[in-house]
Amino acid sequence: MKRAGQTWAWIEHTLGSAILVRSDSAIIKLTNADIQSWSGVILQSILNADDHGNFIGADDTVSDWIGIWLEADGGTALVGDIRHEDYQRAMHITLSDGASLTGDIFTGTVDDWHAAFADYADSGANYYRDTNGYDKIWGTDVTLNEGTVWTVTDVSNITELTVMPGAALNAVVTVDGTATEIEPGVTYTGDIRLTAVSASGEASGGGEASF
Repeated sequence: MKRAGQTWAWIEHTLGSAILVRSDSAIIKLTNADIQSWSGVILQSILNADDHGNFIGADDTVSDWIGIWLEADGGTALVGDIRHEDYQRAMHITLSDGASLTGDIFTGTVDDWHAAFADYADSGANYYRDTNGYDKIWGTDVTLNEGTVWTVTDVSNITELTVMPGAALNAVVTVDGTATEIEPGVTYTGDIRLTAVSASGEASGGGEASF
């Protein structure tokens, strides 16, 4: 059932996420974990719905401990999506020791966040912030260590990617709009788009990553 009001809009945007980080930094370590989500979202980062979040302005000094770290190992099999919508801090994802991710990673910007709540822009909703612009892109970086697998199921967008020797990435990749063959041990940065691979080996994703 849909509910009216700015608060319910925020709640419905996050319903079902297995792990929810709200305008804060976090270190999440998963070992041999089994995480299930009825919404299909494993991890979601968002701006808080009130004034009690650790909000970061575009001109604020950011320490090395500001961010969200997801570290999965010990055979952890993650099935579902990761939605990094808190554009005010970076997300760092590392798979090690046989861990796998089957799903997509969405990296949001201030424009994506505003678009998600465009109908509530004039309601005084506290989560609708930075209306004068926010030009920093903190983004999402992903590292696949030996023995790990990431299988993209539709379309993903990240800002940094490293696939170490012995790791597997099942996706068609473009970097800044150019089709790219990923070389082991090389770190790629920029606007990185990953699309699911069909049985024929061609891209089969549904289009742009969206929120």
